[in-house]
Amino acid sequence: MQGTATMLRILTVVGTGVAWRESRRSLDPGMGRFFTVIGGVLMFFTVPFIPQSIAHNQFGRATDVYNRALGR
Repeated sequence: MQGTATMLRILTVVGTGVAWRESRRSLDPGMGRFFTVIGGVLMFFTVPFIPQSIAHNQFGRATDVYNRALGR
């Protein structure tokens, strides 16, 4: 899952770079770049929690299956 989190962060950086470049074409480039940076930073720090949440849910389901198999 760590590899997935790293890949998502790389995609976030690339997407932010593309949005930064394209913000020059907007009506207000300063505001476009501001929101691009804010969105990029938020995504950079929150996106890696997605694989962690998936792994946590899978672990919980596996624990339930294991406990049912033991007859507890």
